[in-house]
Parts: sequence; C-alpha cells; structure tokens
Amino acid sequence: NVNGSGYAEGYNQTSQDVLIPAFIAAYSGKNSVTSTLNPLPKIPKPNWRITYDGLSKIDAIKKYFKAFTLSNAYNSTYAVGGYTTNLLYKGNSDGFTDQKDTVSSIIDNPNFIPKNLFNTVTIVEQWRPLIKLDATLQNSLIVSIEYNKNRNLALGISSNTITEVSDREIVGRVGYRIKDLKINLK
Repeated sequence: NVNGSGYAEGYNQTSQDVLIPAFIAAYSGKNSVTSTLNPLPKIPKPNWRITYDGLSKIDAIKKYFKAFTLSNAYNSTYAVGGYTTNLLYKGNSDGFTDQKDTVSSIIDNPNFIPKNLFNTVTIVEQWRPLIKLDATLQNSLIVSIEYNKNRNLALGISSNTITEVSDREIVGRVGYRIKDLKINLK
C-alpha cells in the first residue's frame, strides 16, 4: 500500500528502515531495488593487498633496477554507532510490527517503530596505495612514489545528514643505500 509520497504505509523519508538501505546502496554503487534491507550486512566487503615484483625479472628492467615493485591495497570498514534495542517495539508473531510512531515528522504517514535504533552508519574506504611503485636502481638509489585515496561517509539518522570527506595524496620518497658503511661511535 503506497501513499501519495511514494513510500509504503508506515515508511517515509525519515524512516531509518528507508535511510540506511538507501545510503548503503547509493555509496556502494548497488541497485537500490535489489539491495538488502538489513542495516547489518552478513558478508563484509573483501579487503586486499596486491604486490607484484615480477617486472624486475625482465632483462630490459633488470639492466637498470635491482628491484621494481608495484602495489595496490584496499580496505573497507562499515560501522554502526549507537545500536540499541528499541524498548517501544512490540513485534507480532510474524516478527513485524503494526505500531507506528506517534511523534513523526510526516503526519499522514508515521513510521513503523523499528526493532533496533541506530544513531550513525559509517562507511570508510581506503586505497592505500591505489598505486605504488618502489624501485631500487643498480647504483643503490631508492625511489618510491605512491598515490592514495580515502573516503569517509557518515549517515546521521537523528539529524538526517550525510557527511562525506575524501582526500587524495601523492607521496614520494628518495633514498640511497651505502654498502658496507661503518660508523665508529665512541
């Protein structure tokens, strides 16, 4: 039963049962129609770290470099802050409720009382590094350059706000390795 605002009866644009799945679908690039409605995903996103040093075995590269490594890493975190059981919730035998919130921002379509209350939902994604090149030249000069990307997203349920902070950085390093160096400290 859909009302005039496009939401099913008992749900509206301020319902956490609408906000959280829409937030997860929008920021994970998934279709909102086929996404799960569960605010606590059962399967986490995979994290990885890939390092490849096979280029240093190629003769044209081996001629100039002792070591040549490419790297990529991804880390994702999904966190729920302020997760509590709603004491006003009274479920039916089917596990759902027909109780609606008496204090609602939408008079014509108050929200069903949710079983659990969430204050914030946060998604943190880090590509550290998105791409990294480490090279040691034949003359023992060490060169490293990396490009990192981060994205932090927070959904405030009570304030109906989304905060997004993202950054990109380029890090460069140069060094030199001195063979058989002896430091005499007295």
